[in-house]
Amino acid sequence: MNKIELLAPVGSHEAFISAINNGADAIYLAGEHFGAREKATFTNEEIKNMIQYAHIREVRVHVVINTLIYDDEMDKVMEFVDFLYNNDVDVVIVQDLGVITRVHCEYPDLEIHASTQLNTLTSKSAYILKNLGVTRVILARETALDEAIRIKKEVGIDVEVFAHGALCMGYSGQCLFSSLTMKKSGNRGECLQLCRLPYDLFENGQKIDTEKYLLSCKDLCTIDKIDRLIEAGITSLKIEGRVKSETYVGKVVSTYRKYIDEYYKNNELNVSKDDINDLKKVFNREFTKGYIFNEKSRDIVNAYRPNNIGVEIGSVVGINKNKISIKLIDDLHQGDGIRIVTNGEDVGLFANKIYKNGLLVNGASKGETISLDIYNKVNVKDIVYKTSDISLNNEINEINKRITKRFEISVKVKAYCGESLKMEAIDNQNNKVQVESEFIVDRAIKTPTSVERIKEQVSKLNESVYTLKCFDFEGDEMIIIPISVINKLRNEMIDKLNEKRMKVHIRVGKKELNLKNVSVEKEDFSYVYKANTREQYDVLVSYAHPKDIYYINEECVYSYPRISSGIITPKNSSVLVNELSDINEDKFMIANTYLNTTNIYSLYCLYSLGFKRVALSVEMSKERIENLIENYKKTFGYEPNIEVIAYGKIDLMVTKHCIINKHLSSKDIGCGKCSGNDYYLVDRKGYKLEVINDGFCNLRILNPKKLHLIDDVDYLKSIGVSKVRLEFTKEDKKEVIEVVDGYNNKELNLFGVTKGYY
Repeated sequence: MNKIELLAPVGSHEAFISAINNGADAIYLAGEHFGAREKATFTNEEIKNMIQYAHIREVRVHVVINTLIYDDEMDKVMEFVDFLYNNDVDVVIVQDLGVITRVHCEYPDLEIHASTQLNTLTSKSAYILKNLGVTRVILARETALDEAIRIKKEVGIDVEVFAHGALCMGYSGQCLFSSLTMKKSGNRGECLQLCRLPYDLFENGQKIDTEKYLLSCKDLCTIDKIDRLIEAGITSLKIEGRVKSETYVGKVVSTYRKYIDEYYKNNELNVSKDDINDLKKVFNREFTKGYIFNEKSRDIVNAYRPNNIGVEIGSVVGINKNKISIKLIDDLHQGDGIRIVTNGEDVGLFANKIYKNGLLVNGASKGETISLDIYNKVNVKDIVYKTSDISLNNEINEINKRITKRFEISVKVKAYCGESLKMEAIDNQNNKVQVESEFIVDRAIKTPTSVERIKEQVSKLNESVYTLKCFDFEGDEMIIIPISVINKLRNEMIDKLNEKRMKVHIRVGKKELNLKNVSVEKEDFSYVYKANTREQYDVLVSYAHPKDIYYINEECVYSYPRISSGIITPKNSSVLVNELSDINEDKFMIANTYLNTTNIYSLYCLYSLGFKRVALSVEMSKERIENLIENYKKTFGYEPNIEVIAYGKIDLMVTKHCIINKHLSSKDIGCGKCSGNDYYLVDRKGYKLEVINDGFCNLRILNPKKLHLIDDVDYLKSIGVSKVRLEFTKEDKKEVIEVVDGYNNKELNLFGVTKGYY
């Protein structure tokens, strides 16, 4: 069994060095575009240098292209892929099905990993992605370990899981919260983390007394479950944190490295409380084992606060003017960051001056009482937390100044009178290099250059990543060689060895884009309807044939739950599909908008998987839709069969965590509270976000504004859109009739609506 990979996040040059020096097997990073963290990027030249630096040290480099791509960006994306390919990148991590399709076709020997943004939850999804050319799936964070094991075993594909760091509240790739409310798309690397803001919960119009941060997840920490992850055959443990500091990256990587190695060596795992405490010091919102270890949904969220908690180090025991006394239960050092929670609010400061018995000190230990200057009002008994630890910062900084990865080399020197000086080196990878000097070895008259002196100079490798394993000399005895010549040749040898190690892959080169012929029949224009209740369906059948209605009856188009994970097999001949796990080529399949189709190649990919109609992403503007249709016709020679949503409350998020269950039920799941009551959230601006269940205890949070594109329907018809959808969620019978009649008559005035990306 291959040793599990430790994969570290890199968002700055300092974090890059920190990841490598502290034991990462691989790193992941982003270029200037197409990464899901827009504030953590690198130029092409920086990436090139980082790949070389990492490869010399036997660290793999994964570059993310984990956003949705529009047609006018595809050439730029593929230029970037070409650059990465020709500069020996190890992996590209991809979300967009169109990019996966093109990369696999044009660069068949480039390793593709399916981003967690593809929301892979099942063996079926992984199998489909494998057939598209994916070699590793980065599983959705909601995937349990048993399912991860099943995926690895049944599909025969590498499996990567998140092991530490921030968690998303919503299923990845399915969150439109920032996108639809603020025009900052998480699918485009612009997430504003609106889930970290305060919300109020209402039941049947009455506010429920809860803590404020109802959608803010705790941080993942699986350090004491490494044994189970290794035994499960997981390929890679991923640490989240491309926008985190080098101290965070270094400490988390070194701690996981320590216990991974310990388990392989001793076949047992004993994680110390001190190490867990250090992980908390660099960042935590409280820790959870996550869904991978079947953490209860109610225990995933820290509703008390959305930011770094730190660790408790004491409490306020006295106040005297502008000084407070703190009784410590942990060490405190000059320069540490602390936070005092007083009356539900935070007071933050740095411990720049620490007093003990009236004297300034550099620090104090557990059990001691110290004083700090403070100019904010706090209270006796307030709890004090450490939010940054200067000693950890210094520890990681010192490690990052050193070369921590070194590799043994064997060197042979040949020195014969009248010939050039020659050196040959072989490294631990069996790379072999030979160099020789312009200098001609001369015969010594008095004092020869000894073999010991030559070896001494060759051994001076401290500025490189190498150590001398063995030394062999062949040549004459009475020779003289200037030390500068030996040093220069040694450095040339190191440079050549580095060049060999930089290049890891033998590439076959770029191939022509040659996609198989796939065609679909373009349908005539008409409205289609999606019902969420039986009452809505009963109204809609008086307007349309069941084949144009999405619901859960057998006679209509079966509408899968938002997250069904392949556990339903409906009898219907036609189905509306939200995820790859529900693909069934025996049926007339319609891809829902949540499959995130934004370019002609992702559209082509879905057609090649058997879909007959595709609802485009709601993140498409009408200009992009028109361009997509025209580009598709030019590229593939036929008109695409597509659908666009024109009316309805679109899901901002679908989440496995149920706020209703957490705050209003003692049952862990299946409480049924949502079926007979009306629930909604109210945000800081007073907007009402309705929440409904998807049928499998996944919560759908709806946009407070209905999408309303009645004025654009004729335009959509004119550019070649086949179907325009009216989607209903919580509308009553009267509202459904009003909307359908309004769209049919092309006149419907609604308030508090949005045109979305139109």
